[in-house]
Amino acid sequence: MRLMTHTLIATGIMLASCSVYAAVAVEKELNVMVHELANAKNTPVQLIEKGDIQAAMIANEASMGISSRKWLDSEIALFENKFGYRPVQIFFTYDAVSILVNQDNPVRAMTMGQLKQIFGCQDSPQKLDWRQLPDHQNEDFSTAVPYAVSGELDTHLNFSKLVDCGKDQYLATQFLSSHDEMNEQISSDINAIGYSVLPGVPDDLKRIAILDDRGKAFTIDPETVLSGRYPLANVYYLSLNIPPKQKGLTSEQQRLVDLTFDQDNQSIIEKHGFLPLPAEAVHRNQVKLKQVLPLVVGGYK
Repeated sequence: MRLMTHTLIATGIMLASCSVYAAVAVEKELNVMVHELANAKNTPVQLIEKGDIQAAMIANEASMGISSRKWLDSEIALFENKFGYRPVQIFFTYDAVSILVNQDNPVRAMTMGQLKQIFGCQDSPQKLDWRQLPDHQNEDFSTAVPYAVSGELDTHLNFSKLVDCGKDQYLATQFLSSHDEMNEQISSDINAIGYSVLPGVPDDLKRIAILDDRGKAFTIDPETVLSGRYPLANVYYLSLNIPPKQKGLTSEQQRLVDLTFDQDNQSIIEKHGFLPLPAEAVHRNQVKLKQVLPLVVGGYK
């Protein structure tokens, strides 16, 4: 779990020129996308880039925040001690890294250890030989050849930690200029493997699952990603300071929440390598905000 305690940039970015609006603390990975979403909808919002969203809201520097992690119990206690109630947290967006291989490669799933051996930073060159895996004992297979698109992980957290190397470390991945170029390399070489943040999978490639420590395979779908079970994903949460006596959302809160509900925003979200919320997640958000009734008895956890 990532916990940052320093402020990255303290200046606000005003998306409207006239009035002063409630401040929204946002992590740097989402700053550009939220800015573009707000501009596309002509939504006035003041963005303040922060490294620790929860600390900013506890300090009352922002009444809303977008964070890559849930609140800790200790942070909720500090917030509750200051304001007398708890923050409200809903889904905002998520990202997920796909591992892509040649359609003729029989591999269906790999462990994080194997992916680290292929894509990760090493003190000395290491390679994974496909022939060490089941169903790969033929002359077509040799060592895995890793590819990626240059700069693709600049706004993504979990997988970037694996491939962010020190100056004396070795990285075997070959970085290409576009997804089309990477897809062509993988489709033409049975030993090739790559990673991508785009949601789609080309017809001549396939996406493999990730094995957890118990050997259970997880692939990319909204439930495994939003529940935290797919290890190469990151969920971003929108936190709101809503006093109990407040009836509904303020206009500023509703405008920001609407960015997660509006289907017209899908192309902007995907352009930045993130994924729009599925319908069930939008419904859970609305239930938590008391805008609709739950579909299951007792509501959602």
